[in-house]
Amino acid sequence: LQPRSVLMRGKRPTPDNLHQGAIGDCWLIAGIATVCEMNDGALVKSIFLHADHEKAIYALRVFVNGMPRVVFVDDYIPVRVNDPNNLGNEFSVNNRQVMFCGLDRPEYFWCCLIEKAYAKLTGSYDHIVGGYEDAAMADLTGGIPSKMTNLRDNQNEMWSSLLAARRNGDLLGAGSLSGSDTDKNDQGVVLGHAYSILDVRELEGHRLLQMRNPWGTGEWTGRWSDRSTEWTPRYKKLLNYEDCDDGKFWISFEDFCSNYRTVYMCKMVQDHVKHTVQGAEEETFFMSFEASGISSSSSSYLVLLINVRVICMLIWPSSCSFLISLFRA
Repeated sequence: LQPRSVLMRGKRPTPDNLHQGAIGDCWLIAGIATVCEMNDGALVKSIFLHADHEKAIYALRVFVNGMPRVVFVDDYIPVRVNDPNNLGNEFSVNNRQVMFCGLDRPEYFWCCLIEKAYAKLTGSYDHIVGGYEDAAMADLTGGIPSKMTNLRDNQNEMWSSLLAARRNGDLLGAGSLSGSDTDKNDQGVVLGHAYSILDVRELEGHRLLQMRNPWGTGEWTGRWSDRSTEWTPRYKKLLNYEDCDDGKFWISFEDFCSNYRTVYMCKMVQDHVKHTVQGAEEETFFMSFEASGISSSSSSYLVLLINVRVICMLIWPSSCSFLISLFRA
């Protein structure tokens, strides 16, 4: 199993490499799939700092409360012997089946390493059962996580936010309505499940999202699904239409708001600055400023006072926006 084949030989990692395994970490797999889509896989490649195949040592960079941390893992992955009736399973290697994050092909071993690094960081594979997709995306990239709920309210404003996030290169995911992930609604949406949002498009009055089920199968069957009558030859060409059960599908924004309850977002930021405030207790703040030409050493003034009070004064000749994200360790 050689992760180098996908990381170092010009092949870019894609969401199609990922399949959720036997544990309930759909939130993590969906987050990894979303990260795959950005910058032609460059974000995923940046996670891998070192790979020594002979010694089976891999160094991966993740983020804890916005700060980078290196996790070392080997290439031992939990597997199970294939069922005699399932020897041809596509996720099999040497008559062994990877139990957790599945392999589409052996050279896509990289996804197993990310899952293992995350399990090591949290303590065990058992500890990554259940979670939030925005946290996964932030831990993989160092971005700022956030959520949007009440999707049926203020839909125009929410749509504008999704378009802006996609335009700015931010990461997006979604959580379906409550329920057991062994159940689907009558239009194919798995309940209580995390999905990736791979694209956001407005096309001739149609507001559409491309999504992906981390299982790598099981898709939306309503309007704009693979066999939907909405697909004209023109729309197929404009949206790179594919009719296959790969977990990816298009859905209208209106149907999305009716079938999902949460949008997960991860704001991609630059120029991380760490400020520690001394008071009764030590509090650490990680603040990121995003504006053209601004860095921590330029005309940005930050005044920190004790007792967890923070005054930010941004002096800039033109209007701009900035984010403050507070993490509690």
